[in-house]
Amino acid sequence: MANKLKLFMIKGLFRKKRVMQNFQIEISAENQEQAQEKTYCLIGSRYKCPRRFIKLETKGLK
Repeated sequence: MANKLKLFMIKGLFRKKRVMQNFQIEISAENQEQAQEKTYCLIGSRYKCPRRFIKLETKGLK
């Protein structure tokens, strides 16, 4: 069975040093939870930011 991916717009904040940084990213995932998990992984790996310093707001597009 083929999994249907949806497009999610993830907006939020993460702490970069001592400053809160805004971000906006489009993620394709099966559901909202997977889109949020993928965003945590991407922001965490790019900026070495722990999850507790990442605040997300999710909006489904398609």
